[in-house]
Amino acid sequence: MQNDQWESDVKKGEDIAERLVNFAVRIVKSADVPPKTPAGRAICAQMVRSGTSPGANYENARGGGEQVGKSIVTAKKKANVR
Repeated sequence: MQNDQWESDVKKGEDIAERLVNFAVRIVKSADVPPKTPAGRAICAQMVRSGTSPGANYENARGGGEQVGKSIVTAKKKANVR
């Protein structure tokens, strides 16, 4: 039983890169309408920077530096499709 639980946990973790890309897409979409105030624009810009960096950091930590660029392109394509 414990072995099955461990395998289940491993499978959940395998899709983290995809989940991080989806999270970045949601962040970018939520920031799509630019705020009218300077403070709002600054907050929106920071939200995009901090919301999209986990995916890049994850890929970089995995040693997939080249993969980071592909993930960003994928995120941009998903944002344009939806």
